[in-house]
Amino acid sequence: MKYSKTLSLDCPYCDTKTQFVSDMSKVSFCTNENRFHDLFKCTNCDGLIISRWNKNSGNIVDGDLRTFHSHAQNSSILEKYYPIVGDFIQQIDSTKITDDNVKKDYKEAVNCYNNGFYNASMVMARRAIHQEVDYREVDGTNLYKKIESLGISDNLKKLLNKVKNFGNSGAHPDFFLFDEKGEQLIQEENEKEFAKLSLIFLDKYFQDQYEVEDLIEQAPKSKQEVEDL
Repeated sequence: MKYSKTLSLDCPYCDTKTQFVSDMSKVSFCTNENRFHDLFKCTNCDGLIISRWNKNSGNIVDGDLRTFHSHAQNSSILEKYYPIVGDFIQQIDSTKITDDNVKKDYKEAVNCYNNGFYNASMVMARRAIHQEVDYREVDGTNLYKKIESLGISDNLKKLLNKVKNFGNSGAHPDFFLFDEKGEQLIQEENEKEFAKLSLIFLDKYFQDQYEVEDLIEQAPKSKQEVEDL
């Protein structure tokens, strides 16, 4: 199928053959795939899908969204489309996360959440912090003690311990979480909220550890700071 602002597709949400309309402002280019992506909305149920297109035209320059808008019509070919299930958008620039293992696990946690696998997301978020504390080579016989050994604020330690608890909840059916009144929360009714909180807390930690540090490193330095380098 060739690119158009309106497409006739089988909707993965309402299971009907219907028209999808492009949100032209949401076209993006993925350098890893060397493909363009566009957001479409179902005119029957308002379900959103992401579509992936090859450029298939010498007039469309890689990464140039203006040339895609101008020349994709009747030239670019649809390769794949899939529903948007989740609503989590990370704030951390993951390229700033130093360790590849941490980065990979965090990305998998986000992908699990956005595809509706909430328990798996919590487990992968917990795995990401385990990779993080091992990368920082802190002492401790278990994950809690390793988190407590990190040279970070008490609030950040609390965030990571919450992520650890969510991960335990996702991995173990006999691990329960409770509300502020001490009432046991039913896992099946809360797993999406738990998973999202897990990712939000982990994202806050990464922002503090990597983006703030990067901002400080790039800022102009005093004479004393230069001499101390």
